[in-house]
Amino acid sequence: MRVSILDQVPLTEHTPTPAQAIASSLRLAQDAEALGYTRVWFAEHHRSRSFASPAPETMTALALERTHTIRIGTGGILLPLYPASKVVETMGMLAQVHGDRVDTGVGRAALDDPTYSDKIAALVREFGALHEPAPGEPPGRVWVLGAGGSAAPLAGRLGAGYAHGHFFSPRGGEAAIAPPTVRARSSRIT
Repeated sequence: MRVSILDQVPLTEHTPTPAQAIASSLRLAQDAEALGYTRVWFAEHHRSRSFASPAPETMTALALERTHTIRIGTGGILLPLYPASKVVETMGMLAQVHGDRVDTGVGRAALDDPTYSDKIAALVREFGALHEPAPGEPPGRVWVLGAGGSAAPLAGRLGAGYAHGHFFSPRGGEAAIAPPTVRARSSRIT
C-alpha cells in the first residue's frame, strides 16, 4: 500500500507559532521519507489562526531541500488566486532542480474562476501530466483537487491526476472517480 500525507501545517498546542509549525512540518516530511511514504503535499490557507502555510509552493521548496527521494508538492495551490503562468514558473523551477519528485496540486475551494479549466489545461500542457516528461520538458505532475464532483471529470478530460478531498467532503469520492458510464447511472438513481 502506498501512503501519502496532506499537511495543512497546523498551529497546535505543541506548535503554537508559525515558525514552530513550519519546522514541525518539515521534520514530518523527513520522517515520512524515512518511513517509506510516497508523497507529502502542503495545503494553502490564508489569514488563518489555525494553519501556518499561505504558500504551499514555498513549503514544497523547503521540504524538497530537506529530502532526497519522496515526492513533494502542493495540495493545493488555490488556482483562482493566481495566473497559470506564475504556477508554471514557480513549480517548473522546483522541478528543474528536483526532477520528477515535484507534484503540482491545484484546487479552487469555494472560489469562482471562469478560467479555471483553461488554467489547468495550461498546467497539464506545461508539465506533461500522466506521462514521463519528454527530453527537455519540465518534469512534474498536475493533480486537480476536488470534493464536489465536478473536478474529477475535468481532471480526466484534461489528462491530470485527481485527488478527492475526503476530509472536507466524506461523501462522493467513489462517484467522483467512477468511470463516466457508472457516474451517469448513479446520478439518475439518486
